[in-house]
Formats: sequence, structure tokens, C-alpha cells
Amino acid sequence: MQATVIGRFRRPAFSTCAISQAGPARAARDRREERGRARRWSTGSHWAWGSGEARGRYFDPCEVLNFSKQAGLDGRDAFWTERVVGTARRLVVDMCNDDPREFTVELRRTFNTQALPAGAALRLRMPLPLTSEHLDNLAINPFTTATDAHIAVSRGRLEVRTQASNLGEVTIGATTTFTARPQEPNPGSVQEAGLSPTDALYLRPRDGLIVISGRVSALAESLAGSGSSSLVALRAFWNYCLDQFSVGFVHYDQVNLEAPGDWLLDSGWGDCQLLSALFASMCRARGIPARILGGFYLYRTFSTNHYWAEAWIDGQGWMPFDFSCWELSRGGQDPAWRDYFFGRIDCRLTNQCLPLDFTGAVGVKIPAAWHIQQSAQPVGVAVGLFDVEGKPVYRDFVAVVG
Repeated sequence: MQATVIGRFRRPAFSTCAISQAGPARAARDRREERGRARRWSTGSHWAWGSGEARGRYFDPCEVLNFSKQAGLDGRDAFWTERVVGTARRLVVDMCNDDPREFTVELRRTFNTQALPAGAALRLRMPLPLTSEHLDNLAINPFTTATDAHIAVSRGRLEVRTQASNLGEVTIGATTTFTARPQEPNPGSVQEAGLSPTDALYLRPRDGLIVISGRVSALAESLAGSGSSSLVALRAFWNYCLDQFSVGFVHYDQVNLEAPGDWLLDSGWGDCQLLSALFASMCRARGIPARILGGFYLYRTFSTNHYWAEAWIDGQGWMPFDFSCWELSRGGQDPAWRDYFFGRIDCRLTNQCLPLDFTGAVGVKIPAAWHIQQSAQPVGVAVGLFDVEGKPVYRDFVAVVG
């Protein structure tokens, strides 16, 4: 499957500014900056895809946004540091101060069915919250715009069977209410020494984006050392990911799915999903069960999708590790934020726990080339999957409304 992001951007005008260089990982930061200089994009040929009617130039939005982050790390522009990082921190602090426990979240998915003849059978799906010790008291009120539809709710999934109509689209959704709790370290909370036989699958060497290649295995061994405890190994993996990579936007058509961790090691840039996968791969390489979870933030003004990792620690159970700390800590430089989500996360709506809990086929054909667009709405966030011509495949809407 090829992920393509296309958009028209004018070259941003960067200003020179000074950014404080505080942080415990000065040497690592210097190495990251050197890599950034080595892989910095040419603003002449690599970005430009053509010229527009207004003599504008076509740019890749992924590279524009990553360039903005690199400019912030290099101290050449303050937009990412002041606006993006500052906003992210305020969202986290507001959640902590407000500390809501009861949530009402509206979820919708609208499918484009224009290419289907009226009367064609449809089996449409969208993810729902997964119950756990951190999310319970779940109530689901499903709905659809389709007539004569059969609605089924199962663990983490809403499925609607209906027929295509002349309207050209079908919306399914649910209003959900639940109690969510932060996931905090709790030593001694799990008394058993190990996992169940089913949970042992979280040690498999190949599991989607989690791949223990020879290179990843050697890296995990060099970082953790011999005879180290699981927590010491997790700390080493965490620090390595924060110090050695930049977190931004990725073209998944460029990722080597046979060895995604190797691709990440070569590129130096990853997103929340790829960083979580590499972290989980290193954990498994050292015999520590690990997995990837996905879902939505529950910040009232930023309820967008996100991925993070979990690792099993005997006596504590599953511990979360969220690499949004890279952005919160300005690329690992701010010690007050660097470990904020090491072993803990705030309230989340989890709807994937790979490889067991996931939505499956959504019910419409996904094109070979596609891109995702995300936009803030007056209430909530819209996230759509589009083909390269800009036609929607499906559009999601998520809003924390209570």
C-alpha cells in the first residue's frame, strides 16, 4: 500500500532567532543536528514539483512541516518551538488540571460510495473504544444515515451492513460515554511472574511494523548490555529513540516494510507509529514482551489519532511509552518534559491493541496511492483518507463533547 501526500505550499520565510540549548543530552543533540545538516533538503529541486498559476511552487507538506521542526531544532525559527510545542504542553497541562474522568465522545465515519451502483451490498466498519482497566463504564449509542441497515457492535468495532444508494455516501457512527483514567506506574499491582500463553505472542520477531532484524537485534544488545534488568533496558531504548531521531511526518511508500526499523535508523525521521514499532522491536529482541496501541487523544480541542507502545514488566504489568515526549521536550532537550510519558500516559481512547484488537477491512476499496488530511473543526477534528486526485475515500470525525 502506497501512502502519498501531495499539496501546494509556498516556501516559508524563516527568521533567525535564538533558542536555549538546555537539556541533558547535549552530545546526542549535537549528533542529531549534524545529521539534520547532512540530510537537509534542497529547497531548489527536491521540494519543487511544479509551478502554479500564481507563480507559486508545489511542495511536499511532509517535508515542509519537517523542515519547520528542523529549523526550530537548529535555532533558525521559533514557530515550532513557541507555537507547536507550546500548544502541545498546554493541552497536556489542561488535561492534568481538569483531570476529567467521565467522557462523551462523538465518532463518525463517512464513506464515499459514488463509484458503487445503487443497491450494491456494503459492509462498513469503524473503530470503537476498547474497554480495559483504564477505560470502563462504556456505553455506545450507534447510528447510521443508511436505511434498512443492520448495525452490530462488538469489541472495538462498529459494523453496518446496508446497500449503496444514489446519495453517494453513507455515514456510520456512535456517541460513546465512558470513564477513562490515566495509566500510572503501579509497582506490585501484578503479582504473577509472567504472561498468559495468549500474551506470549507479544514476543514474536515479526508482527506488522514490529520486526526484529539483525541490525535491530544488535542495537538492542549494545544498548541494554548483558544481564541488565528490563527497566534498565527500557530506559536505554527510550533515551536512544529520543536522542537519535526526529519525530515528524513520513511517506510510508518509502518505508521498507520488510525491515521498517532499519529504514528508521537510516532516515533519522519517524512518526509516533514507527518510533513505537522500533521501541517494541528492541524490547522483543531482549525478551521483553511489547506491543503497539492506537487511538485518540482526549484533549477537548485536539482529539486526534495517535500511537504509543507498551512493554510488560513483571510485577507491574503493561507500562506505556509515548514518544510525543520528543515534541513536548523540544527534541529531548527539556528535562522537565523528556520523561513525562515514560511509563505513564494521560487519559486516552484506545481503539487498537495490535495484533489482537483492530478494526479490520473498513468496507470500501482503498486506492493504491492515498494521503491523509487532518483539520481542526469548530468542535473536534476531521481526519480523512483521500486518493491522489483529492477524492475522499472515507472521512472520520472525532469530538470530545462532554
